[in-house]
This record gives sequence, C-alpha cells and structure tokens, in this order.
Amino acid sequence: MRNWLIEFNEPDIIDLLGSFKCERNEDIESYLKQKAILHERHNISRTYLILDESDNIVAYFTIAIKPMKIDDVSIKNRKEVAGYLQQSVANISGYLLGQFGKNDMFASEITGETLWNYAYNIILRCHINIGLRFVFLECGNYEKLICSYENIGFKPFRHNNETGHTLMIKMISADDSRALEIA
Repeated sequence: MRNWLIEFNEPDIIDLLGSFKCERNEDIESYLKQKAILHERHNISRTYLILDESDNIVAYFTIAIKPMKIDDVSIKNRKEVAGYLQQSVANISGYLLGQFGKNDMFASEITGETLWNYAYNIILRCHINIGLRFVFLECGNYEKLICSYENIGFKPFRHNNETGHTLMIKMISADDSRALEIA
C-alpha cells in the first residue's frame, strides 16, 4: 500500500479499497477501509495488498513491530520468546501479523498458506536486517481458525478472557532466515 500512497491520491485509493469484502470477519474489512491508510502514513504498520492480473485486491495482510506482554505467562513460554532475558522483562517485541484476510470475491484465487508465505517472506527479510525472535497474532477462538494457524507453524500462547481471543506465536527459525538469504 505504501507505493499506492506515493502514486495515487487518497480518494482514489479509498475507492480501490472499497471493493474489498470479508463478511466472515468485519474487522478485516473495516481495518483496510478505515485504518490502513492512516497507519501507513504514521508508520504504525505496513499493509501489503495481493492483487490479481486485473489489479483487484485478492487478499491483504498487515505487519507491525509491537511489544507483547509476557509477565503473566509460564516460565517455559517466557523463556521461549524472551530467551536469556526471561527474568528481567515484562514485554518483548515481535512481529505482529495484525490483519490477514482474503477478499470474498476472490477467495478461491489464493490459499491461506500462500498468503502466509507472502507475509513470512517479508517478516524474514525484516528479521535478517533487524532481528526479533517471533511472529504473533490474535485470532478468534474458533477451532478451525486456530488449526489453520497451527498448520503454518503457530501455536497457542495465551487466551485473552476479556476478548475471547487466542494469542498465537511462531518462533522465527534460523533455517528459514538462512534459506531466504541464499535465495
């Protein structure tokens, strides 16, 4: 989306984003239409649009660097995400996969795994340059959704009783980073 903000005026971008529909998750749709441009302009996050050959938005995802609270999780989980810092920190930064969704009109054109591969390649490029140990996301507590994230390497980390959501993490593999450096 960053390139669109350079090339096009904002009303035209808003029109292009208006075609995105995600009835299954209104937050995915409303974020793209109401917050993505603002977050881009203020460098809060980056939104990546997956377009088809006709420039239709097939899917998108948003990545940010954000602290994750870890002072209320088990020592085992703290050690995994914080490493040697486990005893001395209450929060640790990771890559937040803040939004991740497909356009209802083009959902059959891309799988969730393919969309994840696009996102993970960008995360790995950032990881090579600046570090950080993990990717995290928060999702609805639906078995099918959680299983789909587990299939791409995430694991449940903590349940948020207030929102009913599950926080999931994926540790970034050194092997994944090396493979990207070679490619």
